[in-house]
Amino acid sequence: TFSEEGFSVFPNPTENAITVALNPNRLNSSYRIFDLFGRQIKAGNPNQVFGGVLNIDITALAAGTYLLQIEDEGERATQKFVKK
Repeated sequence: TFSEEGFSVFPNPTENAITVALNPNRLNSSYRIFDLFGRQIKAGNPNQVFGGVLNIDITALAAGTYLLQIEDEGERATQKFVKK
């Protein structure tokens, strides 16, 4: 399942963007970024994730810790990342 295989986020911590590495078979993933209070800060539904890689621009986010939630075919996985 997606929650078991998960994903990786790098670089972490980061300043301007994060790269998300997914299983290459996950082609229709969407993402949501939350602050630690649970407020949704950003979301996206890219048309297609190429080669299992998704790049997300986070330059507009304030410095701090965030939760990145990836959803694919109704399954969700979450990871923490830090914006410097």
